[in-house]
Amino acid sequence: DSDGEPGAPEPCEHLAADIRAALDAFCTACPQLREVVLWGLCDGASAAFMYGADDARVVGIIAVNPWVVTDRTPAQSYLRHYYLARLSSPAFWKKAARGGVKLHAALQSLWDTVKAAAAGTRARRAAGPSSAAAPGPSITEKMTAGLAAFRGRVMVVLSGNDRVAAEFKETARKSRRLRRALKARRTRWHEHARADHTFSRREWRDQV
Repeated sequence: DSDGEPGAPEPCEHLAADIRAALDAFCTACPQLREVVLWGLCDGASAAFMYGADDARVVGIIAVNPWVVTDRTPAQSYLRHYYLARLSSPAFWKKAARGGVKLHAALQSLWDTVKAAAAGTRARRAAGPSSAAAPGPSITEKMTAGLAAFRGRVMVVLSGNDRVAAEFKETARKSRRLRRALKARRTRWHEHARADHTFSRREWRDQV
């Protein structure tokens, strides 16, 4: 319900003042409060990574499906992570053999994703070298720098059925610095294989 104009293309870069104002108000209302844990979903998790090290009151961060920017489209990420995992899962094929999978709908969804991924690849090639000037990687670098500087505890919660989470895992795999920060003993990981981006089912929310 905050005011202001939401025009920034990557709003997580611009939330530090908002987070600080919220914590100031919270600590004023609860003067006995000394320590705070930030909980963020998607770009809220990214903003928490960027902010945490700059405020001594923040002693922990819970990052749910952190958002990163790469040169892949969502369809390419979904094809790479979700469908590859599904097709290589014995449980999926057992379920299909029992008739528990609507094969026509599943194949149509896969085909639509393949077409969207191919279109994204063609668009990126057509854009040429100029596409490398996009500001996306700097967001991931800022997240990584913030996480590396943060001395509190971190919990990363990832959904298995989510493109954003898949992008984050892939980025962490490729980035040595981010991987090193995430492997610190103060960081805990929880992965929920079936959950979607917002943990929309009651059972998934209960797990979180």
